[in-house]
Amino acid sequence: MEELATRWNDVLDLLDADDRKVVLFEIEGKTRAQQEAMLREVYAHISDDSPGGGKPSSARKPQMSFARKATPRSAPASPAQHAPWYPPGSRLAAGSSLPFSPTRFKDNKWEETWRLLDLSDVRDHPLWLMDLHDVLFGCFHELHNIFTHYCKSISGAETARDAELMDMQEWLAFIRDCKIVSKSFNRGLAENVFVTSTSHVNRPKALGDVDRQMAFYEFVEAICRCAYLRENYSVLRKLVSVDVSVEYLLDECILPYAQRDVSLAVRLKINSDAGVSKAFEIYGEPLWVLHAHLARQGRNESGRETLSMEQFLELLQSQGIVGDLSVRQLSEVRVPKHTLKTYRSVLTVAKAKRAFVESQRAEEASMGTITGFELSMGLDYEEFLECLGRCGLLKYDQIEQMRPADRVTALILNVLGRMDVPSVITAATLVRALSTFVANRDSQPLPDESEEDHAKFLEMWSLLDLSDIRDHPEFNHDLHDFLQQAFAQLRLIFPFYCKSISGAENARDAELMDMQEWLAFIRDCKIVSKSFNRGLAENVFVTSTSHVNRPKALGDVDRQMAFYEFVEAICRCAYLRENYSSQKRQVPLPECV
Repeated sequence: MEELATRWNDVLDLLDADDRKVVLFEIEGKTRAQQEAMLREVYAHISDDSPGGGKPSSARKPQMSFARKATPRSAPASPAQHAPWYPPGSRLAAGSSLPFSPTRFKDNKWEETWRLLDLSDVRDHPLWLMDLHDVLFGCFHELHNIFTHYCKSISGAETARDAELMDMQEWLAFIRDCKIVSKSFNRGLAENVFVTSTSHVNRPKALGDVDRQMAFYEFVEAICRCAYLRENYSVLRKLVSVDVSVEYLLDECILPYAQRDVSLAVRLKINSDAGVSKAFEIYGEPLWVLHAHLARQGRNESGRETLSMEQFLELLQSQGIVGDLSVRQLSEVRVPKHTLKTYRSVLTVAKAKRAFVESQRAEEASMGTITGFELSMGLDYEEFLECLGRCGLLKYDQIEQMRPADRVTALILNVLGRMDVPSVITAATLVRALSTFVANRDSQPLPDESEEDHAKFLEMWSLLDLSDIRDHPEFNHDLHDFLQQAFAQLRLIFPFYCKSISGAENARDAELMDMQEWLAFIRDCKIVSKSFNRGLAENVFVTSTSHVNRPKALGDVDRQMAFYEFVEAICRCAYLRENYSSQKRQVPLPECV
């Protein structure tokens, strides 16, 4: 073992300071066999690179591979790569005589972000850089989605630049959502990390005089600083390296709890929905005219006619689209009031601004110019359509009866002034009757029924008013068929009781039934029971003879019942008799009749 240590000392003397740090870091924890294999590899590398290292071989020996290769998690490891990898711009790569292989990653945004990170004041820098690179690269795009969401979550985005910068409030909202604050890391430390990450001397010029606002690369850097401070809050504890701290913070706090930006997912949803495309096609011409009219004064430097954010917000507000509105559900069917819901439709100014910014087509730019993206300040026609789609999905998000295409179509109608918001919600949530029965159209005479009798039945049916009974008009068809079969018998019963008590002084009295005659009918038919008493029978008589639209032919006859009211009273008695308790199953018409 002493001989191996002596050989390592001889080799380390031949290396410069930076290479010596990497070698010492890699051999820690290795077995004797692994150290000997690594030693032979280092010897071979020194022999190849030294000026008097002997005769060059025609077959080049394998390069040093003792440094851990930072293969991205999304890409499979390539067996042909043996050279050690160092982060782009790293001091190790710039000043080392060890072989340097260029980055294998094709993601320009990631390379730009990594180049701008500055963690040189953190302990043991740069020994953990390679491991930290792997940790961050594996979740880079997810971190960008998280960052974009919180940039627009609190104050909204007034401009395209605001959509890619995070202020202190948004940073603290991110900290709160991810539950990063703990006994060892409080809110004050989170604020200090924000200040530190946004106070670099070499901050890109494109950020200008933006004070205390965080670009994406600074957001990544702030996460690293939070992770390190959170795990190394005490000098008495064993030091946890930056890469391990960051990996733990991502896995336990940020990735499970942080909210993501879904703007790209919404764009795909709008573009892939056939119903939305159909709506844009149907209303394309008036929308194009509207956009051209509003954007005529908004030409930008490139000559494109674009719609500014102020114009778009003014359009929404003029049509009553921005705001919070509640609408009570209506029903064509008679149902209990407590079963009807109140629907809410909300579109705030902040959400409309966010939809405006997310609808702009982003063109890639370097982190040194803005924060990774260049966005125009207005909407062209295609972006205007997408923005309407986003606002429609947001405005009618709580109306579950509306599909995405219905929501977008509704907002288009609102913008064009063809339909207001309450009308849209009412039409979408209306409880529609399934029955389409119309007696004058669908009723047919029975086999043994004459045309004259059928006409009299239809006349009687047209005068019935049972609209206050539950499930009207769903039961109309079945009740019609049942009463049509019993119509002849009812016409014989009614005149008998009209003359049974007081007799009939004239022909008119023979066609009207008073209260005494009605109660005689109830007694003879044994309708009174435990659930239906005499008092209820009297109430039914009063209800059936109290219609506002009572035929004029009855004149001022008070509390006397015509034949159609007699039939209606029978239906009401039957329903009340069977549905006396709310705890029982409801027996609908005409089953109870």
